[in-house]
Amino acid sequence: MSVINYFFEKHIERCKKELEDFEKNRFKDVREDLRTETKQYINGAKTFLDGIDAGGYSNFNQFNGMIKTLNDELNRIMKFSANISSLVYVMPDVNEEDYYTYTDFISYFSYDENKFNNADERDIKYLKLLDKYLEKINDDFEVYKERGDLRAELGLYNEAIDDYKKSIELNTDYGEAKQALEEINKKLTNTKTINTEIKTNSNIEMVNTEYEINQNIKTINILNKYSEEFYKEGINYNNAKKHNEALKSFDKAIELNPNNSLAYIAKGNIKDYLGQYEEAIKDYDKAIELDPNNSVTYNSRGNAKNYLGKDFEAIKDYDKAIELDPNYSLAYNNRGVSKKNLGQYQEALKDYEKALELDPNNKLFKKNIKNIQY
Repeated sequence: MSVINYFFEKHIERCKKELEDFEKNRFKDVREDLRTETKQYINGAKTFLDGIDAGGYSNFNQFNGMIKTLNDELNRIMKFSANISSLVYVMPDVNEEDYYTYTDFISYFSYDENKFNNADERDIKYLKLLDKYLEKINDDFEVYKERGDLRAELGLYNEAIDDYKKSIELNTDYGEAKQALEEINKKLTNTKTINTEIKTNSNIEMVNTEYEINQNIKTINILNKYSEEFYKEGINYNNAKKHNEALKSFDKAIELNPNNSLAYIAKGNIKDYLGQYEEAIKDYDKAIELDPNNSVTYNSRGNAKNYLGKDFEAIKDYDKAIELDPNYSLAYNNRGVSKKNLGQYQEALKDYEKALELDPNNKLFKKNIKNIQY
């Protein structure tokens, strides 16, 4: 499967998930006399998505056309429905244009070959041009070498080897092709180490051939890269107080890289902010599983437990945060809060004083000391 189609396969999975979410959570907001029409579009989209073989799909224009039709019709129906999603009511200063943008829930489905990796897709298009050229002129040793370099860059190592060998066959004195062939063979000598890397860093199924191994390594690198991009997008949404959009971006980051502990922490922080403390703790648990040495995560999980009245458990998390970072003033303060809640006032005062020692200008710490002394 090509890089394009691998990403398209993941893209289709997200489309189905988003459509399922719409049917489950927002279909109830559609006006009664529009329900049949809405259901028709939903079922049509499901049938369309189920019928796509992502591995061999290339008609992205057809895909975008179908999605645009679905999107436009569902937005029209939602816009004229008497009831709208309750989520809209918590959005400040909603006007008609804002609402239309909000209901444009399927807009990111639009797909093109440059969606995920512009550099690689340009290389793939150039590779197709070289393929057509060599179909007509099959004795150009320099072009075989060039195509071999491009295939190697894309991780298509076995095909690159074939091109280098063909180039040398046409010109036995072509040193550049011989050197390239030698270098690429070195890359394929330690498949055991490569398989270990795949097992450690990805949930991609294990493979056997050198071609598949190196294809997966390249895919892993691309997944990690775009996981970071979605993580940054989520941070930007969160800074703009668009928490639902931020959560979606962090989910995409995790989907692309299940080991992205920062995305789990960010999800936990948003849920904590929204008062969803149990859910926040689950995200912090996963982040700690992936990175057990992050003091901030323990402090955050302690805060969520504190809000749930689980002060004994919260104190254990603050203890761990302080063990990892003895100068973590906020963890001392927060541990003091939990101890105060348990009536351990002398111990709480010690923690507040330690927090203030580490951060002498912190007004909250000073206030907590005054309160506990009172």
